[in-house]
Amino acid sequence: MTPNKSKKSYVHDTIVDSVTALPPTRNPSSSATSSNVMVSFWNDNGENLEQEPHVIATTYGPPFHMCNLNLDYAYQSSEFDMPSNEPPPLDASLEIGMKFNSKPNCQLAVKHYHIKHSINYRVVQFDQYKYVIKCVNPQCLFKCRASLSQKSKQWVIGHLKGPHNCTNSSMSQDHIKLDSNIICESIKLLLKVDPSIKVNVIIAHIRERYNYTITYRKTWMANNKTIETIYGNCEKSYNDLPRWLLAMQKFLQGTIMEMEVSLAYSDNTLLQGSKNFKRLFWTFSLCISEFKFCKSFILVDGTWLYDKYNGTLLLAIAQDGNKNTINIAYTLVEATNSSYNTFIQCLVNNSQPSHPITSAIFTPNNSSFSSVLQAYIRNLRFNTTTTPKPFLIITALHVSHIQASIICAQKQNFQMKIRSGGHDYEGVSYVAEVPFFILDMFNLRSIDVDLENETAWIQSGATLGEVYYTIAEKSEIHGFPAGVCPTVGVGGHVSGGGYGNLMRKYGTSIDNVIDAQIIDAKGRLLDREEMGEDLFWAIRGGGGASFGVVLSYKIKLIKVPKIVTVFLVHRTLEENATNIVYNWQHVAPTTSDDLFIRLMLEVVKDAKTGNKTIRAGFVALYLGDSKSLLSLMNESFPQLGLKESDCIETSWIKSLMFWANINITEKAETLLDRQPQSMIYLKRKSDYVKKPISMEGLEGIMKKMIELENVTFYFNPYGGKMNEISSNATSFPHRAGNLWKIQYQGNWNEAGIEAASYHINVTRELYSYMTPFVSNNPREAFLNYKDIDLGVNHNGKDSYIEGKVYGVQYFKDNFDRLVEIKTKVDPGNFFRNEQSIPTLPNRKRRIIH
Repeated sequence: MTPNKSKKSYVHDTIVDSVTALPPTRNPSSSATSSNVMVSFWNDNGENLEQEPHVIATTYGPPFHMCNLNLDYAYQSSEFDMPSNEPPPLDASLEIGMKFNSKPNCQLAVKHYHIKHSINYRVVQFDQYKYVIKCVNPQCLFKCRASLSQKSKQWVIGHLKGPHNCTNSSMSQDHIKLDSNIICESIKLLLKVDPSIKVNVIIAHIRERYNYTITYRKTWMANNKTIETIYGNCEKSYNDLPRWLLAMQKFLQGTIMEMEVSLAYSDNTLLQGSKNFKRLFWTFSLCISEFKFCKSFILVDGTWLYDKYNGTLLLAIAQDGNKNTINIAYTLVEATNSSYNTFIQCLVNNSQPSHPITSAIFTPNNSSFSSVLQAYIRNLRFNTTTTPKPFLIITALHVSHIQASIICAQKQNFQMKIRSGGHDYEGVSYVAEVPFFILDMFNLRSIDVDLENETAWIQSGATLGEVYYTIAEKSEIHGFPAGVCPTVGVGGHVSGGGYGNLMRKYGTSIDNVIDAQIIDAKGRLLDREEMGEDLFWAIRGGGGASFGVVLSYKIKLIKVPKIVTVFLVHRTLEENATNIVYNWQHVAPTTSDDLFIRLMLEVVKDAKTGNKTIRAGFVALYLGDSKSLLSLMNESFPQLGLKESDCIETSWIKSLMFWANINITEKAETLLDRQPQSMIYLKRKSDYVKKPISMEGLEGIMKKMIELENVTFYFNPYGGKMNEISSNATSFPHRAGNLWKIQYQGNWNEAGIEAASYHINVTRELYSYMTPFVSNNPREAFLNYKDIDLGVNHNGKDSYIEGKVYGVQYFKDNFDRLVEIKTKVDPGNFFRNEQSIPTLPNRKRRIIH
């Protein structure tokens, strides 16, 4: 038998082995004073995994003190009562000398105060001894410092400079500090009374208490966190099971229980001292004795367990002569949901015999499930133990596997997530809050280059590095305009309007797509002619995952010179960076189309003084030699002071390695590596700038960056070819009128909710500060820089309304046409995610010609 190597929660042996074992005898009719009932642990072959079954054979006699209880004593006060560990009330103010029994309570008090007054703050120092905050407004003098008292072991506010003398005009319906921790504390009593309370009720409760309307997603996460706080998590429940069994045997004489487990593995390694839970049977002595008076039939009823590990609770029910129903036995079994089994069988039945799908199916029972799931997760925020996992992964090997997935998922009403490279910044391609499976495209990665016609067919599962390498292998004077990260998957990148350092010369990737293959909601494989121009227009910039599964794109190859030039130059504030940046914004969008200069702004420490400063990085690609580049730079951008020694002449394929921070002396085969050089936790946001920013504005931005410290800017210039293409030529609308696109980067290496909240919030704060300098009505955003802050679609009755919130930011005036096309090709909204294109409400639908 192949051991079950990837299962559920681990049941630890040590809990059971701490109990004295006696020789096993099973006698359901034993008296209440002598219980010879055992708990056994069996594997799939019927073998007992324990050396001896564990048995309890004692009569329970309660101690004397339990028969003489003074129930009133529990309510009497005591001089030894510990101080309350509850946080201060919402209306509490901050005062010097305030004491808290824990740092979290101190943090809650600070948050309550700022939520109440609709103002914001930032954390300046945060360690095991000190907690220091300041107002986010640099002109405001508010500051609060709390520290751990070594004498009392309490947190005490020792310094308070304030109150706030500012107002936060950027505060919206939701407060940035109204996080899951505060919501958890607020709803704990509600959930103790009714754990099944609806999310909308919680939203209303928070609105009434705090006067803010929080998002559905934030509420859902806080609800789950509170449930876990009150009732414990799934792992603890499974690990407590053996102890519970022994307690039931000891105190309920005549109880029969039997639990089946299997050996526990993690990545093919046997976990010593652990077992995987499979199923449990139990019945009580009273149930057994009553069954003799019941009618000779048994009804089995069950309910699904909607926890992290699923499973089913089954009840055997009988009826006595008086028509009373009696539960006679109980069984808890692992997740063998019949709908899942039906789904898998449907997949097998709908795949071609010449291309069986079985080898492409991975369930949690498979030893490779975790490695397949994690192989294409590029944001560590979505690679934690609490991240929702798919119930199945299909690593499609043939187009028939995609077709079967679509057909069968619709029959079972399962949500399908489509993943190519896993660079979705918000994990939308591989995470969901409902039962889902992943259609992983990484095996479908063929690249067929046709130099004679200067075209290529590239499948969605290929990476950009593989595309570039294959083209360069065929020709040193051909290329393709797309992103500079070689591990990005083709599918999501191209369909979302991917761009790179050839954008100003040749436009985006979708401007060079001339055909495509897509599998629609009916499971049909369609090319451009068969799908029609509307759908072909939509999947070039509108995100293919809203309309179907894009199998491949036919791209037009572009010409590149044999020799190109790259450079990377840094300047700090002490080296006149502000003035150089000011001039960059006038040069980069208007200079020669052959030149692309990306600007990177980050906070660093000055090498001499150790003080924080801004470092501006200018990284460039020039389609020509260094001599002509220097001539152009001296004429149009002398402020940078570019030198010949800064320039590197190389081939186009090597320039891609330079931009990807790969040593260009390495072989080009390095671009074939599918694993990123490093993995981090990250948050991304985007903006578009339409007017130059004044010197005063730039100084303020840099000052704000130094204040926040942990956010980086990438400025990518527009102009050139981008000004020549109409905003509705494809569904990607961001064309003429834009000077540059902004990417906000929040990167960190620390695990945990606290670190994530901090870094996400400072990224949001810088985004908020940039409001006066960027586009408005709408504030535009780039689809491939997925940002869940813009809005979430729950794909219910309000899907269109929810979708329009983020849709107009991503697609501007093209949104309405995308919705009409979506309604036509996928009226049932099968292809959906948290930020997909919605369908029209039924009352607004019409035939699209």
